Amino acid sequence: MNPDFTAHGTPADGDLLIDGLLLDLKTVTRPEVQAEWVWQLLGYVFLDAGRRGIERVGLYLSRHAWLGTWEVDELLTVLAGEAVTEAQLRPEFLAALG
Repeated sequence: MNPDFTAHGTPADGDLLIDGLLLDLKTVTRPEVQAEWVWQLLGYVFLDAGRRGIERVGLYLSRHAWLGTWEVDELLTVLAGEAVTEAQLRPEFLAALG
């Protein structure tokens, strides 16, 4: 399924959503994860606002057969440097969008 996360005037669509995993597919020549890809996935999660039950996000680098997945709240905690949840941060994210 190609999920559409358009909300608050921000058009966005993900690549694939399967059983609570939002997966973004990349066909890059260098096998490295870009920070902007991770933030993009988290932005989709915030825009979704819990409607689809996204619990994990992931990247699949197809040319390198590499798959990385992360639990959303665990990833946010690592990035924030303290225990946080998607539900706590979502209002701030949506307020920043206006």
